[in-house]
Amino acid sequence: MTKKQRDIQKEILGKLLSTNGLRYTDARPSRVENDLFNYHLQFLVEKGLVEKHEDDGLYYLTQAGKQYIEGNISLTQEGRPYFRFRVGVLVIALIVDHGETLILSHTRKRHPFYGDTGAITGKVHASERVKDTALRKLEEETGLVGGKVEVKGLMRKIRKTEDGELFFDSFWFICLVRGADGELVVENEFGINRWSTWDEAIASEEGSKQGSKNLVEIYKKLRDKPNEELPFIYFEEETRVPEF
Repeated sequence: MTKKQRDIQKEILGKLLSTNGLRYTDARPSRVENDLFNYHLQFLVEKGLVEKHEDDGLYYLTQAGKQYIEGNISLTQEGRPYFRFRVGVLVIALIVDHGETLILSHTRKRHPFYGDTGAITGKVHASERVKDTALRKLEEETGLVGGKVEVKGLMRKIRKTEDGELFFDSFWFICLVRGADGELVVENEFGINRWSTWDEAIASEEGSKQGSKNLVEIYKKLRDKPNEELPFIYFEEETRVPEF
């Protein structure tokens, strides 16, 4: 498979990434002829990354498609999926407003976990420093720049389907960011951003499909003992998720 062919398929998947279903015509990249588009769309269906729902006639990402988009699986040259491990950052961004500490909450507009609210996350690029990743993701998704970054922990998230099938397995550096500058971008292609109280953030994390009980405990420590130094923490957690 050529790079051009892979690019067409990635563009189709990219269109499905930020929607809950698309019509055939809406999934087609504008520069791609219909016959060529149909060939690649059916290839993605055959490989189990995209499916058509008969009830509404729309095309959706499958679970494997969401994994592929998230970077947890890739395709061989023959189009066979294989699993990939990933390393990323989880950004806890804080401001102080009229004496009250607020935490940044981000509602996803991308698969997987479309509609979930929690902290900003992102992949660490090759040769990129972890703190630089945290600042890059914060700016990309919120418009906020700079700030003091502290790496406070490392978490390993293992998430499986209800049937026990592995969905993703990844390491996340927990980065605390204080003092970022700029005007918060309320909404963009990544999601919806707002400043929340600790109690609101805890409730969102507890209600999240990919939520972490250990992260909730970190939030509670930051809420209850704001002047106490948070020690570096490492934990692994495995949970089963009903829907991605």
